[in-house]
Amino acid sequence: MEKINYLKKIEPLSPDNLEKIVNLLPAPDEAELTLYDFDSQPIINQLTEIIADSYNVNYVVSKVKLMEPAQEILIDLYKKYSSIKLSEKKNAPRAEIASIKWYLPDSQVSLTPHSIEIKYTGREPNYVFKLRKIAESADILVRVNVGKTK
Repeated sequence: MEKINYLKKIEPLSPDNLEKIVNLLPAPDEAELTLYDFDSQPIINQLTEIIADSYNVNYVVSKVKLMEPAQEILIDLYKKYSSIKLSEKKNAPRAEIASIKWYLPDSQVSLTPHSIEIKYTGREPNYVFKLRKIAESADILVRVNVGKTK
């Protein structure tokens, strides 16, 4: 067996392919956003008041979870920030999609800009074949777990 000694860089999903995937499935159950260069001091102040002064609160995790987000908002957000060059992103407040999740009967789908993970039990749902085709043409990582959804 030949040993493979290379890494392949996986480019982020294009906005068009993200839109195809999001539109193929029902409305998502949640989305996680990563926030960059936001002023976190008001949150730190609120946490200090809630937790107590005995804790030294000086850092806020820059992740936000949206429950039942509108598909259109996620698509627009992804289009907006995926077109900006990295050099232009620095020191500019922005929210980028970290993941979008669907919890469907007998299956779960998790989408990131670099991968899609599909978990299901029983027969393969109809949408799985279409998701695989989109993901393969987009050249992102595809993981399919059969027999468990957790």
